[in-house]
Amino acid sequence: MRNYTFYTYKTGSNYLIPKDAWKTEEYLAEHEKLFLTDYLVKGNWGRTYHRYRLRTCEPTRFTDTLEYDIECPVCHDKLRLCGLPLDSVTHGLYKCTSCDKKVERR
Repeated sequence: MRNYTFYTYKTGSNYLIPKDAWKTEEYLAEHEKLFLTDYLVKGNWGRTYHRYRLRTCEPTRFTDTLEYDIECPVCHDKLRLCGLPLDSVTHGLYKCTSCDKKVERR
């Protein structure tokens, strides 16, 4: 499981580009405004997919996090929302359709 912090393409932009944090989830939950956690999910036929969970350090409304466009840390395509939030700091689950297609072709 990897964790990513963000930098923006332009100051004030909502387009977030992830960068490897090399820090634990607990540390980032206390020190970063927004971060992304990578999860591996088993699919059909033994395929493994990457899913990403958006997290915040302070309680935030889910609708406020929907304004962000997040880049895939692997292929740099745009991530798509595929799951609902768990609580006020553990927000939407995201997937990359380009990476999923690559996994399915194998």
